[in-house]
Amino acid sequence: MHTWHDAVQQVLETVGGQKSGGRNVVQAKLSVQQALQQLVTERDWRYYYSPHRIVTSAQYETGTVEYDHTGGASERLVTLTSGTWPTWAEYGTLLIDSVPYEVHKRIDDTTLTLTEARNPQADVASGTSYTLYREAYTLPEGYQSLVRVDRLNDWDGCYVPPDQFQAMRESLEFNGQPRCFTIMADPKDPSRLAFWLYPGPQSQETFDFLFKRRPVSLRVYDYSTSTVTVSVGMRSVTGAGSVFTSDMVGAVLRFGASTSKPERLESTENQYDHEAVIDTVESATALTLKTNAVKSSSAVAYRISSRLDVAEGAMWLALMDLAVWRYMRNTLQATSQTNTAAAVYAESLRAAARQDQHVPALGSSNAIGPYDAARMFPQISFS
Repeated sequence: MHTWHDAVQQVLETVGGQKSGGRNVVQAKLSVQQALQQLVTERDWRYYYSPHRIVTSAQYETGTVEYDHTGGASERLVTLTSGTWPTWAEYGTLLIDSVPYEVHKRIDDTTLTLTEARNPQADVASGTSYTLYREAYTLPEGYQSLVRVDRLNDWDGCYVPPDQFQAMRESLEFNGQPRCFTIMADPKDPSRLAFWLYPGPQSQETFDFLFKRRPVSLRVYDYSTSTVTVSVGMRSVTGAGSVFTSDMVGAVLRFGASTSKPERLESTENQYDHEAVIDTVESATALTLKTNAVKSSSAVAYRISSRLDVAEGAMWLALMDLAVWRYMRNTLQATSQTNTAAAVYAESLRAAARQDQHVPALGSSNAIGPYDAARMFPQISFS
């Protein structure tokens, strides 16, 4: 696995820059970041296609409710009798007397609060019937755009833009299965997007997605304080004098063979012994790997750096050629050198595009490639 540190060192080695400290390293780090941002826009990379599944929540109507607008244990408090609020209630809409109200927070199994903007504005007597339903479902972190969506059961639903979706919601239809969807901001986390359905699902349904994601962010360039220990077949890593942080989740931990820090991936000196991706960080001195360690390492030097989220092979080489060109342009190298670097990148980009297809060559059997096959199944209309 190549890392941000690997990429920077390779750029500096290519252009002949000093590989530790100083302006050259700063420029190389910036060039790699810029190259990654540009590369993902050059074409519709299949490498960034990812599957995802959403299972909708069935409407909840058990028991009855009482609403206390002011005072009491909390402002705008809804109390449930003879039931338990589902865990997704915070994302729900509470329907009372055919009027929808937005849930602000699920406090516990029997109480929740409504938002300041959408609530009854007055007390509602105990014993009132209600319906709780959910329209919005958070999409994965890094979601960029939707490629296709299918429901496991036949569905003739369609996509509508957010403004049309909102207009449909204002018609206050709450019965029937969803017939349209949109993608817009998550109601609880503005930094994320959500899959919205109208009308809100009455029953549990399964939707399978293929979406295009953004590359994983570069957060850790190079961390290698003190030593680490791990046992073969285990995932728990212990640091001695380390300060592990949450930014390291998803980064590559490269274990050295001794107390000398491992160099970049292609280096012939101080080669690493084994490596793995970090899954979680429990404390400043404890983290967990995504996979079992293939070797034991006791008090060895190490290096942590963000993984370069590109396919190994031609796509990685294209990223490096682009980073070199960005570096030359950023540091105002001679035009002839910059133009040569641009031409080298153009060729490597074409090679990466060919590798990215992931479709077997069609033979005399007229076999259908997987992406052609996907187009044969029923699809949602985006018109």
